[in-house]
Amino acid sequence: MAERADLKACEPRYRDLKAKQIPVATADDGKVTIKVISGRSHGVDSVQELAYTPVWLLDVTIQPGGRLVQPLPAGWNSFAYTLQGKVVWNTGATSQEVPQYHNTVFEQKGDQVIAEVSPDQKNPSRCILVAGLPLDQPIVQYGK
Repeated sequence: MAERADLKACEPRYRDLKAKQIPVATADDGKVTIKVISGRSHGVDSVQELAYTPVWLLDVTIQPGGRLVQPLPAGWNSFAYTLQGKVVWNTGATSQEVPQYHNTVFEQKGDQVIAEVSPDQKNPSRCILVAGLPLDQPIVQYGK
């Protein structure tokens, strides 16, 4: 994970979380399950020190016909990656269906994203939602 310029010389850090340490939130009458690895979702607060820079990491499973409305910190970078099924992501301004093994990147100006799974879909969909504080600096591959 990239860090701010003033943190480049810090010791690397790793946080090992066991499944029982990850709180779970639910939404839409149980049609949506959110493992809050780090961040906040539907009344569950689990801000973990995964990096020196603040980051949210949510593992989301949505049943057919389910809908997630997820607030995000304003001005943060965020993206979603679909692990299973198809998810329609909506920011209020745009809507995009994201199939398995694809991602979508959200604009910084929003304050929430909406994820939906069609009621016609046979199986649940699963995705990862990641948000982090922007670094606003050049990124150099391999840390050099």
